[in-house]
Amino acid sequence: MGRHQEPASLSYLEALFSLTGLRAVVTGGSSGIGRGIAEALAGAGAAVHIVARDQGRIDEVCASLRANGAEAAGSAVDLTDELATCGFADGEV
Repeated sequence: MGRHQEPASLSYLEALFSLTGLRAVVTGGSSGIGRGIAEALAGAGAAVHIVARDQGRIDEVCASLRANGAEAAGSAVDLTDELATCGFADGEV
């Protein structure tokens, strides 16, 4: 049988998986799985930018993330619109 190993320290895991200082763009982050991903990334320390179609829902999620200490912003963009998507990617939104 193998040796018993002590569990890794939380600080080691935090350092290994920390996203502090990084930015994440989450498409569809205003609801469902996308919102869950945004919450998880923010919980790991990332600054999160939500991209979805409904500004009201984006604002709601960003407020919730900020209330939990995260850096969060969002943009209402219809990613099925190529011109709008290019504008977002170029920083015009």
